[in-house]
Amino acid sequence: MCAFLHQRHAFLGLFPPPGDTALVPKPFFFKISRSLMNSATSPESQKEILLQNWDLYRYFLSVARVGSVSEAAKQLGESQPTISRKLKDLETSLGVQLVERTTAGTTMTAAGELVLNHIQNIEREAIGMSQALREDGQQMSGKVVVAAPEGLGVTIIARSLPKFRVLHPGIDLELRIGASKLDLIQRDADIAIRIGDPLQASVLGRRINTVTFGLYAQKRYFKQNPIPRTIDNLRDHQFVELTVGRGKLPQEIELERLLPVPRRVLRTDNMQVLLNAVRDGIGIGALPSYMISPAMNLHHIFPQKFAPKAELWILMRRELRDVARMRATVSFLTNVVKQATSP
Repeated sequence: MCAFLHQRHAFLGLFPPPGDTALVPKPFFFKISRSLMNSATSPESQKEILLQNWDLYRYFLSVARVGSVSEAAKQLGESQPTISRKLKDLETSLGVQLVERTTAGTTMTAAGELVLNHIQNIEREAIGMSQALREDGQQMSGKVVVAAPEGLGVTIIARSLPKFRVLHPGIDLELRIGASKLDLIQRDADIAIRIGDPLQASVLGRRINTVTFGLYAQKRYFKQNPIPRTIDNLRDHQFVELTVGRGKLPQEIELERLLPVPRRVLRTDNMQVLLNAVRDGIGIGALPSYMISPAMNLHHIFPQKFAPKAELWILMRRELRDVARMRATVSFLTNVVKQATSP
């Protein structure tokens, strides 16, 4: 609908013409084709004409309003010959005369009045729709879809929802939790929180914080396995690891730097599963510091030698930056996540 509005605005002269005239409102075509039954062209030919010459109507509208080609030229910042040529092109394409040219200016023909009436109806509709869209954008209500990785989604965001409901009771929040990166460009979500490179340069992004990872194991794990005293001792231990398809995560790269071939006993694409595996004593795992609490009874292994970092980003689709409920949600999530991930 926004693309359709922009095209209407462009031909009305409210904005510069975008150049893409592929969309033409069907109601307008059918009204015009019925009004021009005396034209030598068929309805299908008239439709093709409208598709090809949509931008010409803004020149006609300007001439009709000011009653003069010279004044229309001043208004549009074009030369008089250009306006005259555009007007003539429109008349030729429709097969009717739209204006009568006199020394005093221009007056509308009967066909011109019909065309002008339809164009003005479209203008009123377009302005009304624009106003409705602006008002909707300022409302603190409506749906907001947020995508977040499991660790952040479960540990931080889900726990902050009661506070969010108090602050923004009119916003219908949909939280999509998963390791896979939902595509904002494809509108899988409105807002996304990501760890690592945002990848999509065409969206709006803000760096929230830096996340530090560490190697952790359940203390009872060491009842059956000796606590490693050196990096070389890690060869005797088993590891659980997070994987996200192609490519490697910073913590995976750092572990392989220390231990080229770690003995992996579990790989998962779910951070919550990884945390549970570590807590259950299955093996050693690389976990973000914000997920760790004293109650988990975990042992931090080589904190000085293994501490890879990754940037934490919040992203939003560019066209949503002026929508009030989106701005409010981004602000809330930024503050909550930054506070929870800070040392």
